[in-house]
Amino acid sequence: MSVGILLVGGLGTRLAPLTSKTPKPMLPIANLPVTEHQLLVAKSAGITKVVLATAYLAETFTP
Repeated sequence: MSVGILLVGGLGTRLAPLTSKTPKPMLPIANLPVTEHQLLVAKSAGITKVVLATAYLAETFTP
């Protein structure tokens, strides 16, 4: 099993006001959240488990 960690806890202050209610890793790029793009790349690299290191608006990442 390969494990990866995504650092998704930043405030994203330089992207305000877009990040006032949505954490930067959940902002869409090409209709997908940034984090989803990262997860797809991790999967293609053989990563089978991913840990999200959250802080700001952490509840957004709860399934």
